[in-house]
Amino acid sequence: MKQPSYHLTHVIDTQTITPNMQRLTLQSDAFANFPADCEGSYIKLLFDKAGSTDLSGVAEGERL
Repeated sequence: MKQPSYHLTHVIDTQTITPNMQRLTLQSDAFANFPADCEGSYIKLLFDKAGSTDLSGVAEGERL
């Protein structure tokens, strides 16, 4: 199985869809290599236990 790769992205817009669902519009140069024919693919968002996106204190094996 291919190892996941990590890329920094920026949230450029948000929309509340329902009280429990938020739509995020992301921007990153890394998306230029995201295949166009992968409708079933996904992007995993990673946060630490405090909700921060700074994962420098989270070990690679804990990034689930």
